[in-house]
Amino acid sequence: MAIPFDQKMRALELYAKGHSANEVVEEIGISKGSVISILQDAKAGRFPIPDLRERLQETHALAVRLKKEGLDLAEARLGILFLKRLQELGVGPEKLDDWVRFSSQVGTQLPEGFAPAAMEFFKLVQDKGGSYDGLVGEVKELAAQRDRLMAEVGDLRAKEERAKLLRVEVEKSEGQAKALNARLGELRQEVGSLVGILERRAAALGIPVAELEARLKELLSIEEQIARARAERDRLKGESAALEERNTVRTAHMSRAATEFEKDLGLLKATREELAQTAELKGKLEVELEQVRWALQLMPFVSDPGKVADEDFALIAMVVECVDKWIAVQPDFRYRSDPRLSSLKEYVHGRRMQLRAAPGRGG
Repeated sequence: MAIPFDQKMRALELYAKGHSANEVVEEIGISKGSVISILQDAKAGRFPIPDLRERLQETHALAVRLKKEGLDLAEARLGILFLKRLQELGVGPEKLDDWVRFSSQVGTQLPEGFAPAAMEFFKLVQDKGGSYDGLVGEVKELAAQRDRLMAEVGDLRAKEERAKLLRVEVEKSEGQAKALNARLGELRQEVGSLVGILERRAAALGIPVAELEARLKELLSIEEQIARARAERDRLKGESAALEERNTVRTAHMSRAATEFEKDLGLLKATREELAQTAELKGKLEVELEQVRWALQLMPFVSDPGKVADEDFALIAMVVECVDKWIAVQPDFRYRSDPRLSSLKEYVHGRRMQLRAAPGRGG
């Protein structure tokens, strides 16, 4: 059944808007093969429309990209017209972000004072006889100068605060200097009094003042030596007490260590005995385990030999060997030299040798 021409054009229109083949099928209600055939005919130039192939490919690619951004061709056309109008107003692509911020702040109502400010700005442009861009440049330069001046004012204020702090520190230092000068005067008076005392003492002793000062210096030196000796003695006493305390602690530690060592020796001895008992028990268990293995291997033959399949004569060889060992330890067994047992033993071992030598058999 032929598809009408208008339905084909509808399919091409949907494809140009960015729809996929499956979406065109759902929209129009024709088969996917028919949609693909229509697209192939359009791309091959079988429709009587000039440049349909190139326009269809470009339009479809553009529509797909717009669809990924959540837009359609109508919205793209509107956006292009809006961008063109903005460019006519002097708002280029590099200023779109500023324009968006400006528009978002302005909103549906102009902010208070916007109209008077705009009129004043327009008047300035006319009065100065310059251009809008030139006036904007001057405003930006003035704003930059204002920012620099504000920064300088901030620096001056910081310097002023620092100067106030320095003045406070200077006043404080001056007060300290006055107090030091007063103390210096007191010390000078005390020194003068001491000099007078020295002179009177030297006169009383009948020696020069210089000699008395020398003897006093020697006395002070001796007192300093005595003080250092006392300090050294006190230090040695402290170290001796500390050593005694450490020795007491170490003695206690050694006593505890000796006690713990004795305990460890006892534990080690007990552990060795337990290990010896464990080794002995292990040996017994290994013997018993070996006997159990033999018993498990011989149990089928003993319980019901008629149901035992012994193709390689391994089980009968074990039985014969057990019987042979049992006979060897029976001093009064009358069948010890029974030829039938020897014959059976030779037959079993010979048969096992034959089976082992057979091709494809393991040992």
